[in-house]
Amino acid sequence: MGLFGGSDDKAQKQAEAQQQQQQQDIQDAISKINGVFDDPARQQQYDDLQKSTTDYYTQDVNNQEAVNARKLKFSLARQGLVGGSQQAVEGKQLTQDYDKAILQASQQGQSAAANLRSADEQSRNNLIAQAEAGLTAGDAGTQATTSLYNNLLSGQAGATANSLVNSFGDISDIYNASQNQKAAQQGALYGFGGLFSNPNGSGYGAYGG
Repeated sequence: MGLFGGSDDKAQKQAEAQQQQQQQDIQDAISKINGVFDDPARQQQYDDLQKSTTDYYTQDVNNQEAVNARKLKFSLARQGLVGGSQQAVEGKQLTQDYDKAILQASQQGQSAAANLRSADEQSRNNLIAQAEAGLTAGDAGTQATTSLYNNLLSGQAGATANSLVNSFGDISDIYNASQNQKAAQQGALYGFGGLFSNPNGSGYGAYGG
């Protein structure tokens, strides 16, 4: 009885020791993972990505604003509206749309940083799950570092993959509206009579009639 009891007790202690070692290995791997992901340098990369993305879209905004400002200036000049109330109204709209687009540029930067953080947390959780399934601390550290690198590359590429040109729909509408207004004043929007009449009112003037 004592013999078998002693053997059972030893086996139980070995099993407990093995289980404790497994738990310690898991904790070591998780600590390694968290150490990599919680590196203060990563926070700086979030900040850098936010700034670079905001700067990228701000430049896009400025380029588009310059184009639309020129369009508006030429359109107003062709219609003889320079210096009038119409210029003030449309200039105000241009400024409002510019400010809105600048805000969107800032939001793009914030979104890029948030997306990178989200990707990192997903990678962290995946690696922790692998650690709980037996991933060693050494492999966990290597994979964590690789994940951060790949996430950053993907985040940088995705952050500046688009343009805010659509944000200038309202600005472009100013130019388009003024063009339509000009066309309407010339009678170009009112059927064939308008299309084929000249400004002097002699119908079908475009064909010499």
